[in-house]
Amino acid sequence: MKRFLIFLWAIIFTSCQGEQKKALEAETQESPNVIIVLVDDLGNADVGFNGCKDIPTPNIDKIASEGVKFTNAYVSYAVCGPSRGGIITGRYQDRFGFGRNP
Repeated sequence: MKRFLIFLWAIIFTSCQGEQKKALEAETQESPNVIIVLVDDLGNADVGFNGCKDIPTPNIDKIASEGVKFTNAYVSYAVCGPSRGGIITGRYQDRFGFGRNP
């Protein structure tokens, strides 16, 4: 009986180690890097990756060529201050008292 219990515990411990390895591999996966470029008065064609030839933007062009571009966006307020507040906080502007430009 004692040998059977030792054998049973050995099976249980060796089978649990495989699950720990899978859990450890799942924890070490890399998270994606997210960069939000928030600028004032930047038009659609003011950067090189959208066709601007007047102003060189090599670093922004490199980021755009190696990543995913978000090309369709809407704001919940027509002026810049409340729209920025909504982007930064993730909340609707009237919820945190920033319903108009100061």
